[in-house]
Amino acid sequence: MDAIDIKIGLLEIIKFDPRESLADIRINYSSNENNKISLIRSKMDNPEEITRKIIKYLKDKERYKVEGDDILDTILIIKLFNEEKIEEKLQHFFGKYLDCVKEVKRKKSHENYINMFNSLCNQKIEFKNK
Repeated sequence: MDAIDIKIGLLEIIKFDPRESLADIRINYSSNENNKISLIRSKMDNPEEITRKIIKYLKDKERYKVEGDDILDTILIIKLFNEEKIEEKLQHFFGKYLDCVKEVKRKKSHENYINMFNSLCNQKIEFKNK
């Protein structure tokens, strides 16, 4: 039986396309203490769906085929550290982010539009893994 422990350290939105509502998201995480970086593109429409997609992506990315003669040797357990808290924080983060996107799209004047748009591309959330 093998086990993989995933810990998310930082999630950052590095690029956002307002016309398509697509974002490029960089995820810094560790898998069994090995630091890794992944990039995922996601439609920004529903905080719960985005969160589910990211968690599933990380778990699937770390999955590998386990070989063995005994059935117990072929079991692979993939755990996300503090999964419930991470899920809650990500949903809150993406909810607030989508509110900001709606605000920028509603903006009719040119005042601070570029600054507001640029702020959409530099949003990040850091997780304490203790």
